[in-house]
Amino acid sequence: MKTTDSADKTLRFLLDACQAYECEHHNNSSGQTSVARPDVVSYSIVLNALARSASQKNSAAGRRAEKLLVVMEQMYDRERRTELRPNIVSYNSVLTALTRSGDMTRALALLDRMKDIREKDPNGTTYLMPNTKSYTTIISALAKSRDNGNIIEAENLLKRMEDLSENHGQSHLKPDFITYSAVISALGKSNEKHAAKRAEAMLFRMEKLHQEGNRDLRPDVVTWSSVVDAWAMNKNTDKDNSDRAQQLVDAMKERATNGKTYLQPNLHTYTSLIKAYSKSRQPEKAEKVLRQLLEDYNLGNVYIKPDLAMFNACIGAWARSPIKSDRGEKAEGLLALMDELYKAGHDDLKPNILIFNSVMNAWSEVATEKAANRANKLFERISNSRDLQPNTVTFNILMKMWVKSNAADATENVDNIFDQMEESFYNGNKHAKPDSITYRTLIGVW
Repeated sequence: MKTTDSADKTLRFLLDACQAYECEHHNNSSGQTSVARPDVVSYSIVLNALARSASQKNSAAGRRAEKLLVVMEQMYDRERRTELRPNIVSYNSVLTALTRSGDMTRALALLDRMKDIREKDPNGTTYLMPNTKSYTTIISALAKSRDNGNIIEAENLLKRMEDLSENHGQSHLKPDFITYSAVISALGKSNEKHAAKRAEAMLFRMEKLHQEGNRDLRPDVVTWSSVVDAWAMNKNTDKDNSDRAQQLVDAMKERATNGKTYLQPNLHTYTSLIKAYSKSRQPEKAEKVLRQLLEDYNLGNVYIKPDLAMFNACIGAWARSPIKSDRGEKAEGLLALMDELYKAGHDDLKPNILIFNSVMNAWSEVATEKAANRANKLFERISNSRDLQPNTVTFNILMKMWVKSNAADATENVDNIFDQMEESFYNGNKHAKPDSITYRTLIGVW
């Protein structure tokens, strides 16, 4: 049964139970009923079901959870019965439902409302205050959006948690591993100028807190790799970024050698390092990383075998080479290496259309008639393959190459490629549909 269906049935059951209670309570002058009234536990079960069912596609679940919370609040305000009072679990479930539904405005408003509630129970203790889970739910949702403004807001909420827990005695707001990891991961995917430095500072803060005794804040290989990601994503293209990424990888290896084996760099780590070298236009270092991993794999380290994504990143690095004449030749050299590995029995390294497109794109950066002819040969190989189909990107790259080649027959070649593209699409290749880039290229050559 789907979670959504389960939440609907549970909610209907709860509402029926409430209605039965109200009906008997109204008709019984003694005020006693034989029907049990649903309490905060009953409502929390429904809120939890709605939270689990919430998603961008099922965005209504967030609003429904919030409305049910309002009903709980109104019932408690009317009757002042402790068993009807929503608790922190109730509010956190609604926060989860709203964030999973993508309704960040309402989620943030609810968090603010939670912070304003200061109602006391008979013992004088606060019955509801946002806790680590409350903040982390919001922070994780903001971090996943990949919007730089939201990421900054997530960072600010994390800093507020640190301040309140360290300087104001609110230990229930101490950030946990998930809180820090969410922000670091978001910074690792951000292209904001100073994201890498902020991610690295947060990583070493986690490490420091762990060394001071907070065992829950031990950074793992994913945390470290996210910071390597951040340096690879940095807007600056100078070699300082790739140097720093390499230093982090070296630090991971050193820690792993000294007993922290859980920090051994993995494929994701090395792929990010290759991307960092690509962005700083150091393709020879990117390929050196790739070939060293192949050597290590052949020596028995089966956990770091290069995959298609890593080869593609390395081919992309050669497409950005500062030495123009190297771009196509070196990229196609990696394609030849993949062919050799595939023939040797490595089925997972069979070049796919993404790889071919990347090699063709490297040739397109050479911008000569010779390069266009070399790309044509790759296109013929794709077309003659039983396992590959050229897609829109393939055709667009080839057309762009002939435009840039300044060859005498460039216009004729572009027209022929476009005809092949249309024929492929109308013959059932849905991945070869002409797009705006296609038509702009045609206009440019005419």
